[in-house]
Amino acid sequence: MSLTTDEQFQAFKDELSETAKQQVHDLFPRKTLEMEKMLRTISSEDFSSTQSVDDVRGAEKANAGEPVPVVPFCPPCNAKIIKITEMLKPELVFVIEQLNSLKMWISLNIPKTRDGNNFGAAIQSETHSELIRIEGDVAALYESIPWYFVNRAKLISRCMKYPQVEDHRKTVQQLDGKQREALHMMCAEVRNIYCCLHDMILKNMEKLKRPSPAGGNMMMY
Repeated sequence: MSLTTDEQFQAFKDELSETAKQQVHDLFPRKTLEMEKMLRTISSEDFSSTQSVDDVRGAEKANAGEPVPVVPFCPPCNAKIIKITEMLKPELVFVIEQLNSLKMWISLNIPKTRDGNNFGAAIQSETHSELIRIEGDVAALYESIPWYFVNRAKLISRCMKYPQVEDHRKTVQQLDGKQREALHMMCAEVRNIYCCLHDMILKNMEKLKRPSPAGGNMMMY
C-alpha cells in the first residue's frame, strides 16, 4: 500500500531528524579528527622538492648568455598545491551539504509564533542564522580557489615572455607559498567548523528538536 503525501512528508522529516542525530553524535566528531589529520599532512609537506619556475629553460639559457628560444619551456603546475587542493575541495562541498541538511531540520522544527516565552524558538532562529553565516564563509573559501590558478597563469605567461626577469619567477614562488598557507588555513577552518557544530548543536539539541515556551533559564551557546 502506497503512502499518502502527508505520510511521505513525515517520513522525510523523520529522516532529517535521524540524520541530525547521526551528524552530531558521529559524523561531526569523526570529521573533526579527519581534518586534524589532513592538517598535519599539509603541515608536513615538503614544498622544496616541487619543480621550481627557476627550471624555465629560457631563463637558464638567458642567464648563461645563450639565445633565448622562441618558445620557452612552460613550467608545470605546482603538483603539491594541486594535491592539497584536490583534497580540500570535496571537503568544502561536503560541509555545505551538511549545513543545508541541518538548516532544513531546524526550519521544519520551528513552531508557530505565539505570545509569551519563545526562548526555544529564539535558539532555533539564532542557530539557523549561524548556520547560514558559516555556509557563506565556506562558499567564499571554495570560490577563492580558482583565483590562485588565474593569477599563477598570468605570472607564468610573464615568465615565458620575459625569462630574463628574475622577479617574475620569484613572484610565482611567493604565490605558491601564499596559496599553501591559504590551503592550510582552509583545512583548519573546516576542522573548527565541524568541532563548533558538534558542540553548538549538542548543547542545544533538545531545544532545537522540541522548542518550548517554558525553560527560560537555559542559555544559548
